[in-house]
Formats: sequence, structure tokens, C-alpha cells
Amino acid sequence: MVSCKKEGGSTDIISLSKMGTEFYFGQRVPVWTDFSSGAKDYTQMNFDWSCSAGRFDDANTAHLFENLWVAPDSIGDFQVTVNAKYGNGGVATRTTDMNVDVYFTDHFYYQFANQLSSVWSQKSNTITYSTSGNDTTNCLTVVPSGTDTPYISRSLSLPLTVPFSVRTRLAFTTGTGTGGLNYRDDGNTDSIPSFTYISIRFQQPKTNTTYPFIREIRWEFAPIKLSKAKTPASVKNYQLRYERFTPTTGQSVWSSDSLNTIGLPNPLALITPTSGWDNRFQMKGDTYKRFSFAMAADYTFTAYVDGVQWVTSSAIKNWINDAKNRYPGFQDPVPGTYMISYPGLKTTSDKVKTTMKVNEVRITNTQSEIPLL
Repeated sequence: MVSCKKEGGSTDIISLSKMGTEFYFGQRVPVWTDFSSGAKDYTQMNFDWSCSAGRFDDANTAHLFENLWVAPDSIGDFQVTVNAKYGNGGVATRTTDMNVDVYFTDHFYYQFANQLSSVWSQKSNTITYSTSGNDTTNCLTVVPSGTDTPYISRSLSLPLTVPFSVRTRLAFTTGTGTGGLNYRDDGNTDSIPSFTYISIRFQQPKTNTTYPFIREIRWEFAPIKLSKAKTPASVKNYQLRYERFTPTTGQSVWSSDSLNTIGLPNPLALITPTSGWDNRFQMKGDTYKRFSFAMAADYTFTAYVDGVQWVTSSAIKNWINDAKNRYPGFQDPVPGTYMISYPGLKTTSDKVKTTMKVNEVRITNTQSEIPLL
């Protein structure tokens, strides 16, 4: 909805524009006006901004033709209004709807590098990003800049609790590596190739630091094709696990098949086997796949590949229920960071450099989207 009202004078607001059509919690959204006026001196123009929810971020633009609206931390349709006035003349008013529909989403369309760095953190990458504004083809392209493990990450500083879901759409470029991809080639003799992984890291509780907590859920995969010399029994292209960590002792224990026989309070396996070969993780060059996982309100974990359910597990639910019975005042897990990591260089002279394209990251805090992943 866009509305306009003019009360006398010679000023008119032709349009009230915004950067995008749907927004996420806390997003900083540029808004600006196109106006006409009989004013010969535009420094005497005055613009007053208001909003039904959220806030404006920049006091320096409070009375200018442009501003920066910060979305509220809730889903809904909200309004931004601007009043324009010249001197003692009449007031022109225009209002536009601002649709906040998700906790976080990104299709990696950035006009300036500082916009990217205000949303994402990164390490050991050479990064390019899209400027086309097309959600289907936009992408963030990353290439390792060294032998360290490269990553991009997003802080989940606004409250996010169960249920939640995470969807990542990514691809690897066509190249000369294993399976015709630009992907780190560890050789046909390796039973475990270098993994790409998508993870959620959880906040460490501030109290009861002698209690263990779930620190990370990590989904690892390699998009390689199986060589003729290998069989699915001898090569692993996925690993799905979570980490139990105790702050005071520094003890880290990852879920595994072997711990299933020992039982709780050990972290039981999300999938059996925890690592193995699955054809659905093979990828063609420059062809996107969606990797999604969700945590239901009762902590049931489900993972999807291209919208098709791969695994559902009660392992985390059972661990949390046991922890609540075992540790008085045990705190529910609170997500803190989203991360994508991929293989760095084996040596600085590597001819094949993993080249990953990320088209979408979408994080929801509602149950309704979980079946749609």
C-alpha cells in the first residue's frame, strides 16, 4: 500500500521508495522520497518521518528526503510515513507498507561492500557478491584465500528459540576438481574428503557452567562424485552430528554411533551411521541444492535436501529432556551463530580452489515453514 495526501502549498511527494519488498527482524532498510517543490532553495525543505513500529537509525537524516528504517523484532505489516514541507507552505504526506515476514533472510544483493560486512562476518575468503537484484540468480561467491578453514557467519543476536528452521541454497562452480567441480581434491585414496558444513552454534549459558549444554549442530557434506575405483562402503560424503560441551572442564563430546550403546547423558547419534555415503549429496557444477534443517517445539530434529526429508531424529529431544531431569535449572538451547564453512587450500599453490556460491540463507522462528523446506 502506498498513499499520498497533500494539504496546500507547492510541495508534492511523487513517490516513497524502499530497498526491497519483504524484510527480516532488525533489518536496516533505506527509504527515500522523490518530490517536487516550488522551492528555489531546497535547504529549506523539511521532512518528518514516522513509523508504526520499528525505529529510524540515523539522526542525521531525520529531516532529509532519505532515512534508514530498522524493522521491529516481530512479523507483521507496518507503515513508514513521511511529511514534506517547504517553509510555511502546505504539507505533503506519503505512506508505504513495510512487510516483515521472517527472522532473517538474505539473497546476497548488495550495492556496497560495507552493506555486506554489516550483516556477515568472514574469515580467509575472497568474496564477490551480486548487484543484479534478482533473487533467483543473486549469489555470494567465495574462494579460499589461504590454508586456514574459511567461513562466513551471521550472529543471531535477536532472540531465536524453538521452533526454528534454517534453509541454505548453495552450489559449487564447474571446474577441474573431483566430479567436474571447483572443489578441493584430496585424491581418490581418501576415505573422508574435505567437508563443507552448515552449522548452528548455541549460546553458552551464563549460569550453571558446570552443566553440559549443546554447543553446536553441524551438517557436513562433500558434493563429490564417486570414482570408479571406490564404492559407497569405502568413501564418506556426509556427517551429521552435534556437540555436547561443558564450560568449566572444557570437555567436548560429539554425538556418534558408539555412544548409543553407552546411553544418556552422552550425546546420542542423530542418524545411524553418523557418517557415510548418500547419493543425494552429489552435485553438478553451478547447480544449486537446498540444505535445510528444523528444530520443532519439542526439539525433534529434521533435515531436508531439496525439500525432501532426509532424516528425522529424537536424539536432541531425548538429551534435553534427560538434562532437565538431571540438572536443576537447566537452560533451553538458544541459537547464537549461523555458519557456513568449506575447504581451504591444501597448499598455497593448489590449482583447484573450492569455489562456492550461496544464493539464499533463510532462518525462520515459526513452525509453519518447516514442512515447506
